[in-house]
Amino acid sequence: ERRAIKMVKSGHGFKVLSSKTEYENPFFKSIKHQVRRPDGKIKPFWTLSRYGDFSIIIPIFPNNETVLVGQYRIPVGDYSWDFPMGQVRGEDPIKTAKQELLEETGIIGENWKKIGHYYLAPGHNEQEVHVYVVKNLKEGKSHPEEEEVLETQRIGFSEVGRMINDFKIKDGPTIVAYHYLEKHLN
Repeated sequence: ERRAIKMVKSGHGFKVLSSKTEYENPFFKSIKHQVRRPDGKIKPFWTLSRYGDFSIIIPIFPNNETVLVGQYRIPVGDYSWDFPMGQVRGEDPIKTAKQELLEETGIIGENWKKIGHYYLAPGHNEQEVHVYVVKNLKEGKSHPEEEEVLETQRIGFSEVGRMINDFKIKDGPTIVAYHYLEKHLN
């Protein structure tokens, strides 16, 4: 027997009564909230704050190529190919996008367009992801952050799609950004 799911409009009936940071480091903090639910019960709820939004950048070269950034991802124990992306704490998303593209790839772009945005993991995190395409590119030398060990590859859009379908690209934000790119190009 299927049980009906009661849909609750955003925020309706929920009230955060208190919030306390339980752990914090330069990259994230864990927060415990006491929340009154629509049924009146007060329950704890934990969230992970990543100190703001981040940006994903899809450079578009005239020959339908883009750039992917490769790096070893310690949490999953695997090498990952992703679109350039990152976060600059306290910065606006377009400024972050321009800075991250230059740092990770050495590319400077002239024509920027936001093609999408979404919440990364709204069940436990407040981060919003901003997806940009950029054209009229000038290539230069990358300047990754000290803890980053990166490589880049220039690749056709169709090959990115094949890598996603073949499970060679498993990074969720890159996969979502590729979906936005397909919509943008059609």
